[in-house]
Amino acid sequence: MTINDAGLLIDAIKNIKTELDNALDALVNEICQFMIKVFRNAQPERASLHSILMDWYEQLPSAIGEEVFSDGTTSFLKICQGDLLGDIQLIRQLAREVTGLRLEDWSDKTYSEFCTKVKRYKQTADEFQPVNQKNAEIAEEVEDGYYFSYPEAGQMVRRHFVKVPYSPRAKLLLNNITADIEAMGQAINPEEKRQVVAEILQKLF
Repeated sequence: MTINDAGLLIDAIKNIKTELDNALDALVNEICQFMIKVFRNAQPERASLHSILMDWYEQLPSAIGEEVFSDGTTSFLKICQGDLLGDIQLIRQLAREVTGLRLEDWSDKTYSEFCTKVKRYKQTADEFQPVNQKNAEIAEEVEDGYYFSYPEAGQMVRRHFVKVPYSPRAKLLLNNITADIEAMGQAINPEEKRQVVAEILQKLF
């Protein structure tokens, strides 16, 4: 390879990198505009995406912080209320959480999936009602779920989640955990067994 060839190759690599960087910047901007369109509620044009999401989150019922949704809404809400440095960081975190992929690995299909899920999360949160505001029929359904409280950062955190049907693999997991606990017999006292289960459950929130 001649010096001229090497120079041409370096220039080509630089051009490709520039194109990729520009495409990524365009994707971030497109996501930002989509999110602002979905969540804006009379905020001024200069409002950041993070500010718009915080305003939306703060108007939701306070009890939503205790709810554990089965469709991914809980993780989405945690990011929306988080203390982030800026909109780009916020978008990257949302992208990874919602799709499981970094922005660099997205395709057109991934973008469509992201938009669909975000709209669903918003609908789930907007339609949420605390148990004491629901009618008797819905309240009876909620009572089939679970409430779990645990200390975190000096405060008691309370979570609620509803029962879902067991898959075959979930039943297998339940049977294995139950068998392991029973196999311990008297080697571990009941208080320790409860604490082990509770700490495992806490990690799942």
